[in-house]
Amino acid sequence: MRRLAPMFAASLLVLGCATGGGRRDVPAVLEGTTWRIVQVNGQPVPAGEDVNLAPHLLILSAEGKVYGATGCNRFSGPYRSDGTHVTFGPLATTRTTCRSSAGQARERSILEALQAVDGYQIEGRWLWLSQGPDLRVTAEVWR
Repeated sequence: MRRLAPMFAASLLVLGCATGGGRRDVPAVLEGTTWRIVQVNGQPVPAGEDVNLAPHLLILSAEGKVYGATGCNRFSGPYRSDGTHVTFGPLATTRTTCRSSAGQARERSILEALQAVDGYQIEGRWLWLSQGPDLRVTAEVWR
């Protein structure tokens, strides 16, 4: 996971003040925390108009489930984690049509990235999901 450190630092620089909210005084843990997805494959992810559909994920360890939204649709599915590795999927989504082709592309990239990850790291309020040495998703504590 050390090979990802430069990418994490770059993500923090890019995101800097652009992200808000979140409980900054509470140490983050993978399960039971709602994570706002702020970057996928190095591209910023806008919060969207509907706060309930803002791109996010919530992992519930007791159920072995992940729940979230892509900006257009909600998703859910199984997840597994052993402390440094995590996998999601298969993920099922609701079937609302995105209002724009950009929304459709964002949804597709979020779902593909989540289903491809195999590792994670948490530092402060940040969650980094990776596939091998490659950073796929950056998220921050949301609520």
